[in-house]
Amino acid sequence: MLSAAAATASLSAQTTLTPRYRVTIRDETWHDQDRDRDVPVRLYLPQAAPPAPVVLLSHGLGGTREGMAYLGQAWGGAGYLVVALQHPGSDASVWSGVRPAQRIRALQRAANARNLILRAGDVSFALDHLHAVTEDGMGLGIALDLSRVAVAGHSFGAHTALAVAGQRFPRAPGAALLGRRRGARRRPGVGSAGAAGTSGGGSPSAGTEGPLRDPRIRAAIAMSPQGSENDDPDAVWGAVHIPVLHLTGTDDADPIGRGTKPSDRLIPFQSIEGVDQVLVVFDGGDHMLFSGRTQPGRDRARDARYHADIQRVTLAFLGAYLRGDADLREWLLGGGSTAALKKDARVEVKQR
Repeated sequence: MLSAAAATASLSAQTTLTPRYRVTIRDETWHDQDRDRDVPVRLYLPQAAPPAPVVLLSHGLGGTREGMAYLGQAWGGAGYLVVALQHPGSDASVWSGVRPAQRIRALQRAANARNLILRAGDVSFALDHLHAVTEDGMGLGIALDLSRVAVAGHSFGAHTALAVAGQRFPRAPGAALLGRRRGARRRPGVGSAGAAGTSGGGSPSAGTEGPLRDPRIRAAIAMSPQGSENDDPDAVWGAVHIPVLHLTGTDDADPIGRGTKPSDRLIPFQSIEGVDQVLVVFDGGDHMLFSGRTQPGRDRARDARYHADIQRVTLAFLGAYLRGDADLREWLLGGGSTAALKKDARVEVKQR
């Protein structure tokens, strides 16, 4: 096992925040003919890189594709294609033009099962689109490695990420709707029945696939996720079989008044079993920390330091689980991350 000092040195060398590749930013709108839905995207394209693994980035409720740019730039600079999705129906259109006194209510209405299904569909459509433009020769101007795909999201985007990772929704409003598969296209040879880890052993629900799961996703980053202490952990989380990095803060409360507590953000990590999980809890971190914005009255210098921490730990996670870097996995799980972040955050791990 690496010493904490050696592990920290390894992390610094392999997840430097100095970009290894020049990043070109391009905005496009992709049209999903099956759903007759336009999906705006912002692409962070690493130039002159080896075939790039892909990270699909899902914004929070009321956000846009421009959000979390600090992560798009860091991941793109490390050689990942970052596709920052914008989800119509739960994006900035929810509150734009709405009187300030009515905006919270508008956001609450948009946090619904229908929009979660649409968001998960956007993730799968984006992967379908990347395969299509690669195969027909159009491409994006860079080489892609579409066998290595992660999804990341903040707040409602964390819901989205965990939904395509396999979360189930037995108690949610609209559960019957969530029980219907969305009919997303699948790559040849990639389907639910043969996906590793979705059948055999465990409790009866262990073989039941999450209704919005996309088996092409290999890892997930969930910023400000949430669960309910009233849920059966296996019923909700028993079909998540990929590594997840969970990021939250001790002040990560509910910004739209639905009663979510900071402790609720820990439930997905506490509930997912049988696969590597990493939890990072930032001391004093609030809900908007992960968006890249600092709220009025917050410590700007501290938040800037936390943003650098988030960039580094997410780069380590992506390196470990998309690129198969054993040293970075050891750093995450073996004490290096705990030592490196001890001034700013608490780290917990669960190994497969």
